[in-house]
Amino acid sequence: MKHIVEFCGSNGAQQTYAHCEKHAHIDAIEYGCLGQCETCDLHPFALVNGQLVEAPDEQTLQTRIIEAINTPPKDPYAWIDDVR
Repeated sequence: MKHIVEFCGSNGAQQTYAHCEKHAHIDAIEYGCLGQCETCDLHPFALVNGQLVEAPDEQTLQTRIIEAINTPPKDPYAWIDDVR
């Protein structure tokens, strides 16, 4: 399965984008804007499979992207088991 990692072109995370492009299991996409302007103004971020991943710097962002990719997605229906 290819993971989709989306970047905002205005965010300044070009090194992280280039790093992700090198990996065959990552589909790195750069857009002009991702609509996360408040986050974009503060620090580097990316959307990993639709989930916001942010960090104080690019090195930490790369680490957090890898962690997000290696963490299985949360089951959106898991709360149903708690109700039973």
